[in-house]
Amino acid sequence: MTKNPSPPLIVKSAFSTGEWTVTLPWKPSETDARAMRLVVDARASASASLDVNAGYAVTSWGGAVTLDRLSLDVRESLSESLSQRTHSLAEAKGVSLSATSDQSDWSTGVSLDLVVRDVSAAVSTRRLQLIKELQGLFDDGAAPPHARSHGGSSAQKEAKTSVPLAFPPISMSVQLDTVGTLIVNDGEEDETIGVPLVEAAVLGLSASLTADADTRSGLRVSVNVEAQALVDFLNHRKGAWEPIVEPWRVRVGVDALIAPEKTSAPTKIGVKVVGVDQLEFTATEAGAVATAAAALALLNGVKASGSTTNADGEDVPSKAALQLQIKTRRQHHSYWLHNATTSPVEYWLSNSDQTSTTNGTRADRCGTVPAGERALLCFPDVKSRAAPRY
Repeated sequence: MTKNPSPPLIVKSAFSTGEWTVTLPWKPSETDARAMRLVVDARASASASLDVNAGYAVTSWGGAVTLDRLSLDVRESLSESLSQRTHSLAEAKGVSLSATSDQSDWSTGVSLDLVVRDVSAAVSTRRLQLIKELQGLFDDGAAPPHARSHGGSSAQKEAKTSVPLAFPPISMSVQLDTVGTLIVNDGEEDETIGVPLVEAAVLGLSASLTADADTRSGLRVSVNVEAQALVDFLNHRKGAWEPIVEPWRVRVGVDALIAPEKTSAPTKIGVKVVGVDQLEFTATEAGAVATAAAALALLNGVKASGSTTNADGEDVPSKAALQLQIKTRRQHHSYWLHNATTSPVEYWLSNSDQTSTTNGTRADRCGTVPAGERALLCFPDVKSRAAPRY
C-alpha cells in the first residue's frame, strides 16, 4: 500500500510598521541647529510553499512591500528670529514592490512588479544647501578611520572586483502614475514649500526590464519605457499653471550586452528614442522669467557653501537672482480684493472654513476687508496638471 504524498506546507508572515519617524539632528555651528526627519508608513508580507515530501524544499515563494507614505524634510532653527522653518524635500505615496518565483531554484528566475502612485520632490536654493550639508555629514561618518588610512593591497582589491557576475534571470515591470520635481523660491518662515516656479514631471510611465547574466556571455539587459513628460511654470499674475513643454509622449528602448571581465568581447549598448507625439515648446515672457528664476535658484544652491544667504552677509546670490526672487514672491499673491464701499466686507474663498478665522487674521482664505481697504488673495492650493499634491 503506497502512502499518499503530503500536501505542500504554506508559510505566511506579515509585518506593519505603522508610522515611524526617524530624526537625524546636527549642528553646523553653535547658534544654528538642523534636523532631518524621515517619516515611514510601510507594511510587508511574505509567503513560501514547502514540499514536505522532499525535505521541506521550497517550491515557490513570494513577497511584497508596500510603502503607504514616505516623507523627507529638514527643520532648521533660525537663531535671529528664534523660530523654526521646515523644508519639505520629497514625498512618496502608494509604492508597492512584489517579487515571486514559482520554482524551487533561484536560477529559474524571479519576477518583480513595481507600482508607484505618486512621487514628488521640491528643489530650491536653500534645500540644495541643506542637502550638501547632509552629504558632508554622511561622508564624514561613512568610512571608519582604519578604512581610510589602510586601503588594502591592490591584489585584494583586484580579488574583490574579479568575482564572476551571475544571477538568475529577472523580469520586472514598472508602473508610475506621477513623478514630479518642483523648483521653488524659498518661502517665509511659515511656508513649508515656498513660492512655486517651474515643475517638470513624468506621467503614466510604464516600463519593462529583463536581465540575464552568466559567466560566459556576460550580462544582457533589455529595457523598454513609455511615458509622458511635461514642463510647466506658475504664472503668478494669473494664478495658474502654464506650459513650457506641452505634454509629450516618448518611448525609449535600451538593449545592452555587458561583456564579462577579462575577455576581449566588446560591450554593446543600443538606445532608441521615439517621440509618439509632436514636441511643442511655448515661449512667453512670464515663462522666461520663471525659467530664469528656477535656473538661478538651482545655480545658487549648487554654488553656495551651505550657510544661510542674506543681504548683508556672505554667500549672497547675484543681484539678478535676488530681483527675480523678490518679483516672484511679490506676485505670488495674484489677486487683490478692494473694498470701495463705506462698510466692512466679509469674504471667504471656495472650500474655506468661515469659522476658522477671527478679525481677518487669515486674509489669504477668508476674512474682513475694512471700508476703503484692500486684501491680498492667495491661492496656495493651486493645482498643476502634473502634481495636484502641491
